[in-house]
Amino acid sequence: MTGPRHDAGEADSPFYWNDNVVIVSVGIDIGSSTSHLSFSRLRLRREMHGLSSRFVVIERSVLWASDIALTPYTETGDRIDAAAIGEFITRCYAAAGLRREDVDTGVVILTGQALRRENSRAIADSVSARAGDFVCVAAGDHFEAVLSAFGSGSVELSRETGKSVLCIDIGGGTTKFSLSRDGRVVRTGILAVGARLLSWDVLSRRIAARAAELEAFRPPSVDVTVGPPISAEDETALADAAVTAILSVVDDRAGDIPAAMVIGQSDFTGMAAADLVTFSGGVAEYVTGRETAQFGDLGRAMGQRLRTRLPAGILVARTVGGIRATVAGASQYSVQVSGNTVAASARARLPLRNVPVMHPAAGESDGAAGLSLAVARELKLHDHDLGNGVAFSVRVGELPSYHRLRAIAEGLAGGLDSFGVPGGTPVIVLLDKDVAQTVGRILTAELGVARPLVCLDNLALDELDFVDVGEQLLPAGVYPVIVKSLLFSARSSVVVA
Repeated sequence: MTGPRHDAGEADSPFYWNDNVVIVSVGIDIGSSTSHLSFSRLRLRREMHGLSSRFVVIERSVLWASDIALTPYTETGDRIDAAAIGEFITRCYAAAGLRREDVDTGVVILTGQALRRENSRAIADSVSARAGDFVCVAAGDHFEAVLSAFGSGSVELSRETGKSVLCIDIGGGTTKFSLSRDGRVVRTGILAVGARLLSWDVLSRRIAARAAELEAFRPPSVDVTVGPPISAEDETALADAAVTAILSVVDDRAGDIPAAMVIGQSDFTGMAAADLVTFSGGVAEYVTGRETAQFGDLGRAMGQRLRTRLPAGILVARTVGGIRATVAGASQYSVQVSGNTVAASARARLPLRNVPVMHPAAGESDGAAGLSLAVARELKLHDHDLGNGVAFSVRVGELPSYHRLRAIAEGLAGGLDSFGVPGGTPVIVLLDKDVAQTVGRILTAELGVARPLVCLDNLALDELDFVDVGEQLLPAGVYPVIVKSLLFSARSSVVVA
């Protein structure tokens, strides 16, 4: 990592930079329809309580942001053009006046078509060659909904106001709903409704492509044959049908939505009762009036219809996220060590890199069954590639008795099994008390868990953290851990009816 960069005279004390650092981070978002990139300047300061070694972000600013670019595909149209993505990134670095060595850390988010196996590996290799070896998150639909909730400012808004916030993220292929309460995403749901399920030439209006998912909400009278031009009436009818499906969630009519439109383990329960609604994704630009241009898809018509059809009394929180409601980068400046009451199974192979940390919300009174359900719920929300492993941060509570530790072990093992996590997936258990060795022994010796397992304690972790775990340091017996936190720049503003 490069040394701190700062303005002359910014800090007079020679000891200032022992506890403060400035880094440059990049956020790269590659999706089915669009891709974009932004560079951010981050100021971090060491926490000054509890002799903590953790650095926290105290200030962030966008240095440069790309235009929203259409994601390039190969001539066959079935694969994203990884080489063209690499060239796009190279151009962005040049336009921003930055070299690869100027950027300390970053994150690459792959969504939609970019998740397909034949796409993701090629894209990751192309990005790594031009930008650096950053956190690469292959985000499934539900985790993309989680990211949208954070990126739009909805999660922070729920924490600040104490109100429930429904984020509606309308993209090219899907509409993602996420419900946040008290600074946490508690529920997600996905509809196969998006602006680029149908696309056409802007000048001639001749239909260029249509997706099979369009049939789930296409009115029978609307002709979407590829080749002929689409009429303004048919465009409006399609947009109305799409908006009707979206508003069914807001109107508490999710049960009326055809099953063919619902993706995965969606749960729309309680979303209609949200106190506030936010919009993100490409169509959000039209809902807020920030964009008026036509890009040869349903985006403009959907946004316009949403603006006129929102039910009376719905409170909409305007945010600065919109289509850029995604990660601005990653902080990679928290280097910690575990406690020395640790455990690792014989199958554990270190180092492990870029392992997502999940926070199952279950207390002592919930017991093993409650923790098992919470683990499965977190795995559903974080539905991205677990090839690097999975980590769970669990609060032990005030009384770390054997009964409590046994319940934690049973809950973790049960949740992993019920969700069907493959047996060879590395599992990291992160505990807030010095009991990692005991929990590890219960998992392996008493419950017979044969998974690759590492149990660590005394680590400070937050939502959307990723961890690297190195080999054990002897004779101290501790493990070095690098915590990488995804960062977001969007904030909510005024609330309007």
